[in-house]
Amino acid sequence: MYTVEEWLPINPRWQEFVACVDGEGQTEWVFNEHFAQFPRTFLVALYENQIVGFLMFYMQPIGPEADCAPLHQNGVWLIEAKIVAFGVQKAHRRQSVGQMLQQKAIQRARELGCYQIRSYSSSRNVANFQLKLRMGFAAVPVSRENGEKGMYFILPLRQSPP
Repeated sequence: MYTVEEWLPINPRWQEFVACVDGEGQTEWVFNEHFAQFPRTFLVALYENQIVGFLMFYMQPIGPEADCAPLHQNGVWLIEAKIVAFGVQKAHRRQSVGQMLQQKAIQRARELGCYQIRSYSSSRNVANFQLKLRMGFAAVPVSRENGEKGMYFILPLRQSPP
């Protein structure tokens, strides 16, 4: 049975989480100092109490990351949850673990009052493309400065600010 939990860095098993992130090659994203300035959420997928996957998102106003003015509606800044790290150990892929992590991220972002959830995936990650499309995300093609091609996936979470 798979479960998904939200963890904080004070969790006594945090080093196991760090090892899982490192094993999936995402240390630079999960522990990036830039993201530490924002509220972050760490989700951990467990199978028989062993860590088998993770997802990390941070919250930010929509706009400033792209050097644009913050987007607002009715005088309220709109906030997004941006997924910057997501991984499932190879032995546990294709067993709905990734979908469970994404669903928990969507639920948590809604609870935190986010207007939308967004993530980037390189064109090499076809499985993530298919997962996001099945879950109802919109896709926006992106060509990065370093020549990498990929997609931003965006899912609105609510219609207007509270």
